[in-house]
Amino acid sequence: MQSTARLTPRQQKELVMWGALTLLLLVVPEFIVFKWWCQLFDVRVLALLLLIVWDGTLLVLILSVHWQHLQTSQLLAELKQIKLTDIPQRLVSLPQNKDLSIIARHINQVLISMMQQAKHQQQANQTQREFIANISHDLRTPLTSIVGFLGLMEQQPQLPQQQMQKYIHIAYQKAQQLQSLINDLFEYTTTTTASIHLHWQNLDMVQMVEQLAAEFELQAQKQQVQIVTQTPAHPIIIQADTEKLGRVFNNLIMNALKYGRGARHLWLQVQDAAQVVQVTVANDGVSIDPQNQQHLFERFYQSSPNDSGSGLGLAIAKNLIMLHHGQISVQSNQRLTQFKVVLPKNKRAHEGD
Repeated sequence: MQSTARLTPRQQKELVMWGALTLLLLVVPEFIVFKWWCQLFDVRVLALLLLIVWDGTLLVLILSVHWQHLQTSQLLAELKQIKLTDIPQRLVSLPQNKDLSIIARHINQVLISMMQQAKHQQQANQTQREFIANISHDLRTPLTSIVGFLGLMEQQPQLPQQQMQKYIHIAYQKAQQLQSLINDLFEYTTTTTASIHLHWQNLDMVQMVEQLAAEFELQAQKQQVQIVTQTPAHPIIIQADTEKLGRVFNNLIMNALKYGRGARHLWLQVQDAAQVVQVTVANDGVSIDPQNQQHLFERFYQSSPNDSGSGLGLAIAKNLIMLHHGQISVQSNQRLTQFKVVLPKNKRAHEGD
């Protein structure tokens, strides 16, 4: 909120003293002139009126100049309190002088921009600290297990063969978990950098979805889940990075099989529209809590502390879809959980975005 500049008691006193001094400097010599003029021409009334007008004009002019000087001084004093290396805490007051007020408004625009940049920087720093804390925690957990079991085997080389094999197996599993996390971290940081390049090529979305369904058929059968594909009979050609888009849908299908507890069906649906294609991955397993749905695409987010994943899969998927100028969303109720991806067919329609 911008406030109008007001004189401090000290400035008010200074202005009154200036007015009194001005009157004194004007009245004393003019009284002498007035007396001499009256003796010479005997036109006291006219001379008095002229002197009053003259004194009033000079007084207003002098006070106006000094008033502007006081406002300028006050504006400069406020600016001196603001250091460019500091985060501004307030805006400067708006002087009543029109020209100074325009200058003050421009200064306030700069200060507002500095405040906004400082706020964004603070948020970025906080996000970075949280990111590092999450990475440290997630890397430490499997690494601690690996070091612990290897330490047991080194300290107790005479352990029974069966016990030794058990420790080796656990350490190997934790090493795989650590490798998967590092790969996810690398991929996530890659998808968030502005320098990432997509290898655009023509891709048949129907063919990709049907191929993914075939690849996951064996895993789905082991979990007693039936994969149902719903695709049009004709190809749907879009321009996309085949590898990265395959990563997205691979991730969505894996999540559906892993977290869709109690599911008996997994639907892969492709719908054609004029300028876009929509791909839906749905299952009839346990629903996702509404409070969790809004956080699913955040990095490191896990809806349950028992989840073994890195919490980066959906964040990576969202970043890759955004790089394709698309959208990804989730809807979940007691009947179905659906992840919907909408992609433009032609990348040239978004090259200016």
